[in-house]
Amino acid sequence: MGLDVQQLRQHVIRPALEIVDIIVTPGAEELLVAIAAHESDGFRYIAQIHGPALGLFQMEPGTHADCWTNFIQARPGLVTKLGRIMAPLGGGAEQMTWNLMYAACMARCQLRRFVDPIPPPSDLDAIAALWKSRWNTPLGAGTVEAFKSNYAKYVGGPPV
Repeated sequence: MGLDVQQLRQHVIRPALEIVDIIVTPGAEELLVAIAAHESDGFRYIAQIHGPALGLFQMEPGTHADCWTNFIQARPGLVTKLGRIMAPLGGGAEQMTWNLMYAACMARCQLRRFVDPIPPPSDLDAIAALWKSRWNTPLGAGTVEAFKSNYAKYVGGPPV
């Protein structure tokens, strides 16, 4: 059994977006909910079974490091904000497995690196297309159809 999606929205994703984004949009929230639902197989896995990806969003350590090097470090205010939610124990990318807020912030930081507009929350086709092009990538094994199916299965019904 996975996490309750409404609690994930309220207590993790929305607060993470408030940390990372200047303006929080419903589309950004829905995108992160959908990515977490799909990548973690229904909010179930915090580490990839046969691979290196970590956290509900299944970000690879290399992507995590690149995001810090080429996006976050150039934004001192963001470094400060992320520093407030990172545990003093450290752990780098591994922290995404047990620090849900940090994992959500890192997912949003990774997506902010691209200029693609965030689709409205009601446009699951556009959300799935953005996930495929910017998260899974065109070379990734994931499909838009599986993403949309997992959204319906784990989040339920059409987007809010």
